[in-house]
Amino acid sequence: MDEADTIIASTGLSREQEKEAAILFTLVDRDEALDTIQDLTTSLTTSIGLCKHDYNDSPCGKHYACLRGCSNYYRVKGNPSEMEEVARIRDQQKLHVDAAKEAVDEEYHNANNWLLSHEELLNGCQMALAIENDDSIAVGERVQIFPDGKTKCEAI
Repeated sequence: MDEADTIIASTGLSREQEKEAAILFTLVDRDEALDTIQDLTTSLTTSIGLCKHDYNDSPCGKHYACLRGCSNYYRVKGNPSEMEEVARIRDQQKLHVDAAKEAVDEEYHNANNWLLSHEELLNGCQMALAIENDDSIAVGERVQIFPDGKTKCEAI
């Protein structure tokens, strides 16, 4: 950063614009930048967040396994597209849970297994969305949703 002043001066920004740019474009140290780059090269960005499973090793064969307690699943607090997609899945699962409960009440074969599966996914969605109400997490912060989870990247 020895040449930072020279670089900033060459932009022609006012002091106020420099302050705004510093807020919008947070500077990170070398190690943090390298960690982020490494994360991106071995991770998959999905509509519901970031999976840190190393896709160079093997594919993930589980549908929504990330929302079922996978330790590789991360979300960014305040990301509107992630929130919208997880909320959509949650709302869908609420309907599936209600239908599965009816099927259990009517004693359909294996309906209890479907109910457990839908409840597991519903609970995962609720946990993924819970970070939005946690004041200890800053907006824009990447959060591991299931730090005590297990990798769920095995094929079905």
